[in-house]
Amino acid sequence: MSPVLADINGDDTEDVVLGCAHQAWLLAVDGKSGRIMWLAGRGADVVATSEAGKHQSRAEGMRSRVVGLPKCVGDVDGDGAVDVLAVFVSIDTKLDIFSNLDLSKSAEYWVELVSGAKGSTIWRYSINPKCLESINKSNSPLGFRWYLLSELRSKSNSSGGDPYIRDPSAIEFAWGYVHLPDGPHVEHHGVENHASPGGVVRLIAGDSVIALNLQDGDVIGDEAMTHRPGGPAIYADCDGDGEVEVVYLETVGAGLYATAGAKLVVWSLAQNKELWTHSLDTYWPHSATPAPDRLKWPLVVDLDQDGVSEVVAPLESPKMIGKQSSPYASVAVFEGASGAKRWQRLIPTVDMQVNHLTTGPDIDGDGVNEVYVATLWGSRMDLYVDCLSGADGHTLWRTSRRIWPLPRMSCEAYIAEIGWWNSGGDGWPQCYVSVRSGDTIGIQPTIYFFSAGTGELRDFALLATSATTFDINGDGADELFTYYSPPIVWDFRNRNSVIIGHWTCNLGLAAKRFVEHARATLHVSSDLDDDGVGDLIFISHDGKSVRAISAAQGHYVWTHRAGSNTRYASDRVYPEFTSEPRSGRLGDESTEADLNGDGVSDVMLCRDVSRREPSPLVAISGADGRTLWSAEFPYHDRLSAGAVRFVDLDADGHSEVVAVVRTSEQSTEIVAYSGRRMRRLWRHELPRSFGRASIDVLPTTKDDRPRLLVTLYWNRDAMWSVVSADGQVQNVSPQARRVGGWTVAEMGTESPSCLIACGPRAGGDGISLWVRDLELQGASQNEVTFDGAPEGNKPVMLRTPHGMLITVEEWYSSRKLKLFDANLTPMRCVSDWSEWLELQKSTMRVGACDVDGDGYDELLCATNSLVWTMRVETGVDGVVRLSPPLWSARNNDLSAELFRFEAARGIVVVRRGRMLQALAVSTGKPRWSCQIPFADVPGMHPYQLIYGQNAQMDVPHLLFSNRDQSYCIQAVPSVAQSRSGELQVGNTNVARLIPDLHRGPPRLAPESYDPRLRTGLPWVPHPDYQDWDREYQFHLQSVGLSVCLVVLPLGFAIWIGSRRQWGLRTMLAAPFVIGVFISALLVQSDQIVIHGRFAMALAPIPVMLFGAITLHALIGQRWWRLAGLSVAVAVTCLLTALFFLATDRRLPGQTYFWDGWYWILLYGTYHTGCLLVLTSIPYVPTIAWLRQRSSRPRIGWERE
Repeated sequence: MSPVLADINGDDTEDVVLGCAHQAWLLAVDGKSGRIMWLAGRGADVVATSEAGKHQSRAEGMRSRVVGLPKCVGDVDGDGAVDVLAVFVSIDTKLDIFSNLDLSKSAEYWVELVSGAKGSTIWRYSINPKCLESINKSNSPLGFRWYLLSELRSKSNSSGGDPYIRDPSAIEFAWGYVHLPDGPHVEHHGVENHASPGGVVRLIAGDSVIALNLQDGDVIGDEAMTHRPGGPAIYADCDGDGEVEVVYLETVGAGLYATAGAKLVVWSLAQNKELWTHSLDTYWPHSATPAPDRLKWPLVVDLDQDGVSEVVAPLESPKMIGKQSSPYASVAVFEGASGAKRWQRLIPTVDMQVNHLTTGPDIDGDGVNEVYVATLWGSRMDLYVDCLSGADGHTLWRTSRRIWPLPRMSCEAYIAEIGWWNSGGDGWPQCYVSVRSGDTIGIQPTIYFFSAGTGELRDFALLATSATTFDINGDGADELFTYYSPPIVWDFRNRNSVIIGHWTCNLGLAAKRFVEHARATLHVSSDLDDDGVGDLIFISHDGKSVRAISAAQGHYVWTHRAGSNTRYASDRVYPEFTSEPRSGRLGDESTEADLNGDGVSDVMLCRDVSRREPSPLVAISGADGRTLWSAEFPYHDRLSAGAVRFVDLDADGHSEVVAVVRTSEQSTEIVAYSGRRMRRLWRHELPRSFGRASIDVLPTTKDDRPRLLVTLYWNRDAMWSVVSADGQVQNVSPQARRVGGWTVAEMGTESPSCLIACGPRAGGDGISLWVRDLELQGASQNEVTFDGAPEGNKPVMLRTPHGMLITVEEWYSSRKLKLFDANLTPMRCVSDWSEWLELQKSTMRVGACDVDGDGYDELLCATNSLVWTMRVETGVDGVVRLSPPLWSARNNDLSAELFRFEAARGIVVVRRGRMLQALAVSTGKPRWSCQIPFADVPGMHPYQLIYGQNAQMDVPHLLFSNRDQSYCIQAVPSVAQSRSGELQVGNTNVARLIPDLHRGPPRLAPESYDPRLRTGLPWVPHPDYQDWDREYQFHLQSVGLSVCLVVLPLGFAIWIGSRRQWGLRTMLAAPFVIGVFISALLVQSDQIVIHGRFAMALAPIPVMLFGAITLHALIGQRWWRLAGLSVAVAVTCLLTALFFLATDRRLPGQTYFWDGWYWILLYGTYHTGCLLVLTSIPYVPTIAWLRQRSSRPRIGWERE
């Protein structure tokens, strides 16, 4: 189907108009409510099947269709609704399509204007079928063939895959086809969309250009062209006269099964004549479907923004046969008025031609848009994208991507499409390239996204076969819709093919890269630059520099340098901020952290305690990063600041700094400092060490001075201390057992008991949730523990009409809740989860929030695929029951996980695949969402949510980070903004810069060489085809066989020949040598044949001989012999290299890179060893002895 978006009914919301490509009908859907407004069926098969009440079988073939995209042309009939123009074709349902090849004579063609209000016909114009009859079979327009049974077979010899891989035109279709007209082109006369428009409808049918009046459908003109279009035409002003011209391709040499060529034609409608033509040495630009709505090229664009369009098209194809073979395909830019070539550029490719090119933004600032070309190269089908200057065609940048990672194997792949996604983290639009596999077993269909300015691979989408872009929320950045079409499944019962695919929507977001860092840490801070958004503190990996980074803009606010002997700890930055608003705590630390009174929250750092520095705590101004003061400790042991808190202890309006410091392995000290100057107020020592610590503020006492709750954690135990404002410890609780990070116990004995709930916060420290006065009875109720509770099974505090309830899910039961009232007394509870959902306890998390605003809390539950909320109801009988879910949000397609509860903001953040989504706890509807655009960055994960200082600001910035880089993305509100006007969903190959976005500098790399035409030296092993483990085993086995079959037997024979007699040692050694020889022949006899064994045994002999002679010369210090061997090796290396270069078959223009040139030394050494073997044969002792005996004079002869 071909969707078009336009406001049909005038309700300021885009409606959807669908035109069917396999049946002639139009469908209008209301964009606001989703209801069907009207259905206009026009084909003979549609009317026949609807009247008969039966479904048409696909085995009967397609009988009608909508040609091209329908056009929304405005309110022509004046009824207040936008009307729709479309071209239809229909064939008689009784015609036998199997016995006819060209069915154009039996087809009915017409143009119809359909009312947008009712779907009725306003006017209709019938096209003469003679215009579409094939005059010459060899010149049949391939681009306008519509095969009724879309079964095609490839004429190539490939084993499978797409038929357009290497030769896009060598395809064979089955049964009959129909020649289609081109889609309509509407020229409005300067009127608005909703006014009563006037205009001209132009239509190309065969070689005729038909002009119709838009108001009544009367024929204005019918002119014949000298060249017949072979595919959809492009309308643009090419000569600057203000009138549109028609740019199209004419089919050249297109028999039914022949490979077709193309001729580029520009036809002037105003002058009714040909402006210029150019024969292209290329093949026909087939698309991935037999009947495309548009061709992949030519591109008709105004590159230099002068009002005159240029034409971009491939000019030549690679020539692989003959003396003039070349891997180059060429791309050219033609002047629209004259057809003169502005420039031509050669591009290496393994395909028959360059089929995938597009135009993008001007990145070099010369006022001319650039041309982007996507090709494949190499046996492993590496993807290359070239950015060519629109002015002269030189390369601005080039990038590559290996799409087949397996070594020593080749793959068959092809590029399906190229387009633009106007969204990117660096401010440049992204050029996406879709790559599919041409084999039955190959790579997964993937879409790669490259930055238009730098060529950097920004992202890739797996299992995506096609893509389209559209800005659905009006934020200036397009959203990306990817579609995955799995392999066809044949239904043998119904004799039908079934395809089940799915769509995925990716929000167009602007990600700001902060900085590349190695093992550094980012901490969320308050708003340091007064832009309304919290900022970040960045500590370098060496601890020598501290930087404040703006979360909204990404720039550095200030930089603080450490001293020469100072290094800061990367995990200790105070105050610590979480995504929860400050109202969720008992003290608002964002206002108390201003130490110097300049209105900006300051920062407290800790120096590296492993260096034993006397001043571990350093206060830094949050406005400019200068050092305010540093705190000294009179200790020389290892110091560790476990927690730092800013509290106004003396109620004078200025904050003090309270720190918990571990002074030794067994002791802890609480120290308080004046915030304005370096002065210690008091300190107190606790007889307990800690692993982690936290400081919380308790409600003020009668003298309005706060109390501090200090918690020291060690493994699963915790110790609490209540410290007064003057540093006196009021109470030290017994070591309480932690309950999955939560502890409930009695605090204090002088005042009414307090129930404190503490849970983990960012950085691992505790956070106080609430304090409640209790009247506990009996010492046994001072502490409540839950044995065996895991970390995720935390108590949830609920405010109910019957008081505060504490709910804990039982670990041993997946559906039960255990509740405690305010007196910590267990209550009767009926809570069977099976009424709504079967789940496991380990997959569910429970929270509490006032959903309906009645002052009482509801349970908020989340699993991997479902989020819902329900109310806890307590009856008069004291039995607690759970109400049915108030709302639920389910996602069955993508696995979801809970990222964060934010009850104070009324949202819950879930992560579904690569999307973070905030759901309102009151309704379950999305509040905001954020797409994670970092598929190719390892370890990139959501790190923190950064809110503004305004508590009502619900759309945060999201921080993503790994060990090396950090990004910040602002979430997008989930509120669709409607816009008026006609909009078409589909890739139009138009790239635009994203407004109001910081744009990074482009990467303009000087063109030095093309890596596609640089190959390794012929003697260098190719890393993709060399299995080093196997080579090592082979050579090791060859050396072993050489020793057993050649060296040992030959040496034994020479020894026997030189001694000329058999002794005891000879007779003892002979069985051993013979046994080794026979064993070498019999080992692995089923894998290596006899002659192969001797070949492997003789291969290492030259190297072994060369090594023996070299070693003998070194031991004997015979330097002249070593010099002679070196000269021989050098000469042999030179001759071997010349032989390799002379016999190597290079492609035209291909050059070498000299990496690995030293491998020629191995060849030279081996060949020198071969020469030594040949020259050493006469000097073998046995042969020398035989030669000496044969040269002795015989006595008998002398006597004669």
